[in-house]
Amino acid sequence: PMVEGVPPMEAAERMRKFKRLYEERQRKWDSYCEGEELFGLPITEYPELEACKKELDLLDKLYSLFVNVVQTIKNYGDMMWTDVVANIEVMTDTATGFQSSCKRMPKALRDWDAYGELKKTIDDFFEVLPILQQCANPSMRRRHWDSIQTVCAKTIPMDDA
Repeated sequence: PMVEGVPPMEAAERMRKFKRLYEERQRKWDSYCEGEELFGLPITEYPELEACKKELDLLDKLYSLFVNVVQTIKNYGDMMWTDVVANIEVMTDTATGFQSSCKRMPKALRDWDAYGELKKTIDDFFEVLPILQQCANPSMRRRHWDSIQTVCAKTIPMDDA
């Protein structure tokens, strides 16, 4: 998951795989420690395993948030416009929560490509959010929507409600 150039979604999947492998090794380590303790032997230290645990914890924080942000924004894109209008405040609160979670990430993660992409995804959504809020405003008239459709060269299915 820490390989340069790997897309974050693929890295998140790799991280889950490595986490399962780590948990398997952790169970073995715990079992070995119990055996060493039972026979009065000195407990063997595994610094590589401990370092791996710290890295996996950091990666888990980053990629869990990344996957959550991407899936949430994708779900917003799949919403009907009437649902967007009804949920615009929830969308704003959720995005604000994502932004604060991103800012609270450990400093060690901020140099990683996935962090940059996560921050960019959140920032991009914050650029679109005011537009959505303005379009959800009840003062929007049919002529405004006609202008938007003309500029975008797209037909927006509108509900007269």
